[in-house]
Amino acid sequence: MDKQSTFQLPPWLKDHRDLFSSLLTQGNEVCHVMLRALETRLQLEPGALMSLHRREDPSYDFLRVLRYPATTPGDDPNAAKFPPHRDSVSVAMLFTWVGGLQILEPDSSSENPKPNPVTGSYNEANWRWVEPVDGHVIVNIGDALAVLTNEVLRSGFHRVIGAPAEQAKLDKYSVLLGYRPALDTPMKPFISPLIPQLSEEQSSNPVQTCQEWGMERVAKVYRVLETRKT
Repeated sequence: MDKQSTFQLPPWLKDHRDLFSSLLTQGNEVCHVMLRALETRLQLEPGALMSLHRREDPSYDFLRVLRYPATTPGDDPNAAKFPPHRDSVSVAMLFTWVGGLQILEPDSSSENPKPNPVTGSYNEANWRWVEPVDGHVIVNIGDALAVLTNEVLRSGFHRVIGAPAEQAKLDKYSVLLGYRPALDTPMKPFISPLIPQLSEEQSSNPVQTCQEWGMERVAKVYRVLETRKT
């Protein structure tokens, strides 16, 4: 967290700023452990991924404190509290103690899920619960690594709905750490014998920086959320 930033935390969070900063720092160290392992498996040069995720380089890394209200009588338990999406990060780490997170079964029929045009709902049979486990963090690979590896590493669709069983009565609080490449990172695949290169048509498109790519992705999410309101 940039201590020179003009961004002001709400009063009830100010006293915890140092804790959040420490959590982001330690999370970055854990992220590097995972990236180092991925470099080896992908036959990349040592540091190829880690060098894009250095704490000292400007990036859109973030920490979010999320709250999802409890399900009230009459609510549809399958109604999405946050719609199906992929994370616009390299690595996401989720600390949560209440259920509600679901991932989409990674099969070809649901690779790009679309709601039923009549009901607006998804095929519920394709969703799987992610059970919170005490003392563990939920880790997700995001779309940034999918771009950098040309889909060798693939991010998955996930959503948040009402928690199951007795937990439905509880508000769901989560802490989400997101790690993205440095802002000036070219968003194109690495060179590796395990990573397919772009087609001639794909290569003709301008290469975005991570900053441009990230802003475009966030804008798309906001458009989806605005559509859901109308």
